Amino acid sequence: MRRLLLSLTVLICFNLVASEARACECIEYDVPVCAAFWRADAVFTGRLVDIKPLKNPPDKDRRYINLQFRIEAPYRGVSGAYAYVVTTSGNICDLKFRKGERYIVYARQDGRRLETGFCWRTKSLKYAKEDLAYIRTVTQHSAQESVSGKILLSWQPLPGVKVTLEGDGKTFETTTDKYGDFFFSLPGPGTFKVRVVVGYEAHLLRYANEDAVKTTGSTTLTTFEYDLTLSKNECNYEQLNVIRL
Repeated sequence: MRRLLLSLTVLICFNLVASEARACECIEYDVPVCAAFWRADAVFTGRLVDIKPLKNPPDKDRRYINLQFRIEAPYRGVSGAYAYVVTTSGNICDLKFRKGERYIVYARQDGRRLETGFCWRTKSLKYAKEDLAYIRTVTQHSAQESVSGKILLSWQPLPGVKVTLEGDGKTFETTTDKYGDFFFSLPGPGTFKVRVVVGYEAHLLRYANEDAVKTTGSTTLTTFEYDLTLSKNECNYEQLNVIRL
């Protein structure tokens, strides 16, 4: 009986951990700092001065906390002396916050409040050297416009995929590296079309901006296309996770 109870306890604990781990999944991983900056509705550095439970949380089955930051440097989407940001708390992958510490915060706007979480680049300021270096180039108007991305086949890097970029009467071409990454450095802002070609029938498995991608093909070739517009200093990053049919 004791062995049975121990086995049941282990099984329950495993299921709880597995459930929490699934809650930590992100649609995209390793998003570069430039993309995180331009995707966020708000970016700032500040000192965390208070942590309180969120009143009227959107999901009664999860714990939410309201973080009060004293803003030190407002980079995007915030103004004034303080910012309030909501995040989840209590799961193994939730961000851990301490009052008195300084952070760089990337947040999205959800209605009237800002939210951050595990899949954003929010972190202690002492680990934000890369972030601050990039933001410095933006504020100095010296950031290079670029288009980059990652091509995955069932979550595994897909090297050697042909990628073309068209815009302003010019066409650029490259192939993905061994990590499935591609990159175009551009001479300025503008409107562009990205075209990704794989040599078999495929479709998107899971993608953050799935509706914006046009898929055409046959049993021997599939093309994924999407349009984008870059402003001054801006970068664009997209991750395409395809599955072979």
